[in-house]
Amino acid sequence: MNNKADISAETIASYHPLGREVIFSQDRGKAIAAMAIAFEKYLSQQKNVLAILGLGGSGGTALITPAMQSLAIGIPKLMLSTMASGDVSGHIGASDIS
Repeated sequence: MNNKADISAETIASYHPLGREVIFSQDRGKAIAAMAIAFEKYLSQQKNVLAILGLGGSGGTALITPAMQSLAIGIPKLMLSTMASGDVSGHIGASDIS
């Protein structure tokens, strides 16, 4: 059984405009914010995204939802988060994230 992700964190981090070092050399909050930028850049260059599912707590939600917001309206986007019981408007913005 392979427990590795298809795409590594290092691969995603390499899409950050200032380089992967920006992500891996900071505290958790800054690293999540930087990885969110890298993931949005990565996702914007993928041409075969038919849907996206984000799973996580506050950190995972903060990381994935900016990239979700950058996808076209109509591409299915599902955020499953521990944050869903509170105000998630900052994560969803003006998009069609469910």
